[in-house]
Amino acid sequence: TAFKNVFQHIYTQAIKNDIIEKNLADLIIPAQKQRGNRKPFTYEQIEQIKEFKHKYNDIAVILLYTGLRINELLEIEKKNVHLEERYMIGGKKTKAGLNRVIPIHEEIYPLIEKHYNNSTTYLIENNKSPVNYYTFMHTYWERLKQHLGTDQTPHCTRHTFITYADK
Repeated sequence: TAFKNVFQHIYTQAIKNDIIEKNLADLIIPAQKQRGNRKPFTYEQIEQIKEFKHKYNDIAVILLYTGLRINELLEIEKKNVHLEERYMIGGKKTKAGLNRVIPIHEEIYPLIEKHYNNSTTYLIENNKSPVNYYTFMHTYWERLKQHLGTDQTPHCTRHTFITYADK
């Protein structure tokens, strides 16, 4: 729809300036956005994730209990984590999500505390450098999907959080 809006403005100006007579942007039908797999994890799957043994497993568990996008979590700096007050500040992408306060659930407090005490700049680090999306996906998520027998993505942790928070 963003492209259609741009074309609408272009054609409107072209008509005003007698360059064309018809607004062809009216003929544009935006494709439906592909939503992918929006399937929340079940309680059983969440327990399997918690028990899965991998150095990046904490990331998946934290995602489940915060509703953060993977890159939002990976970009949280330690200065934005307030352990005593049990919240952190993170988020981006949308105006509503920018720098939002994220409560630290009791289930993930020990994980956040462990990473907070072991990191330098970023909450989630590996050998003193931030973990990146590519590394997370290829060294962890593919193994987790096989373990669970699912095709769910890290973004499904966000849908899981939203679904259970809504309940």
